[in-house]
Amino acid sequence: MIDLRLSGILFGVVGVIGVASAEDAPKQEPERTLFERYDFDHDGQLNEHELEELLQDHLDRFDANGNGKLSRGELRHLRDHLREEKRRVERREREELIARYDTDGDGKLDRDEARRANAEEARKRREREEEHEAREKREKREGDAKKREGDAKKREGDAKKREGEAKKRDGDERKRDGEAKKRDGDEAKKRDGDDDERKRDGEAKKRDGDEAKKRDGDDDERKRDGDAKEREGDDDEPKRDDDDDEPKRTL
Repeated sequence: MIDLRLSGILFGVVGVIGVASAEDAPKQEPERTLFERYDFDHDGQLNEHELEELLQDHLDRFDANGNGKLSRGELRHLRDHLREEKRRVERREREELIARYDTDGDGKLDRDEARRANAEEARKRREREEEHEAREKREKREGDAKKREGDAKKREGDAKKREGEAKKRDGDERKRDGEAKKRDGDEAKKRDGDDDERKRDGEAKKRDGDEAKKRDGDDDERKRDGDAKEREGDDDEPKRDDDDDEPKRTL
């Protein structure tokens, strides 16, 4: 955890060092400034990762007892170091400014040289500000474009999701229709089976009725045959005179 007091000091001092060194840092310099050492991507700014590295390195460097905190004495040493860094940057800037605009080579800037230096530096500051503003606008446009692209992809994803949900609903509906048709088919088969069973029962009953009728017909036939035979027997027996049956009377 970075100590908040350390963060405040470094933000304040590095801000001054960063502005100056980012504006006028030479392309080749044997001894780099604090800002230059931590501006890893050389964009003239310290991002969150770069600043975190700076804070952690200075905490590790000036935390003499290694307890992860800065005591008053350790913090005083850090402030002295940053002040010296600031003086070194300002001294280097003055030397660079004189070297850049000292046309007569006397190691000083006269009035005309100072006026020209001020005008030139003002122009550079405007150019840097315009460049910075243009970069911010460009980054904003790129960010807006990415956001629109992300929104478009999100809408496309939502549309695909809705389409998938619609397909799923259609599939579920077709599945339910298929299950309903299957149930209807099973019920129809069951009804057909019941009809077949009733038909077989009816045919069996009809056969039983026919057989019963046939048996009854056979019984009737046998009865008729018996009656006929009985009548034939009666016809074959000799007839007797009734008078023969009465006893004769004598006079």
